[in-house]
Amino acid sequence: MKRSVIAAACAALLVSAGGCLKTASWMANDRGGYTLMTRVQDIDQAVTRFRRTAQTLCGPTPYRLGEPIVVAEQVDTGPFGGHVHSDLTLRSELTCAGGH
Repeated sequence: MKRSVIAAACAALLVSAGGCLKTASWMANDRGGYTLMTRVQDIDQAVTRFRRTAQTLCGPTPYRLGEPIVVAEQVDTGPFGGHVHSDLTLRSELTCAGGH
């Protein structure tokens, strides 16, 4: 059901903004909240996706997002060994005030 809420939100944004804003992947955890994961090129992108996901999952209810934790990093190098870019996989814990 919650995934259908995200799909509906993306569909509404697609119509109104000309594209669907990216959110984090999520799954319910055993503490009554959610574990969020995303793969990005910098932490600011991750925080933005975590906030979007929190707003979708918690709605108008206040929420708490844990500090982003880097769980994996992939560094791509160029043909001469130079750094081209990094992909980070980050995790954060989300708790909605109403216990969603």
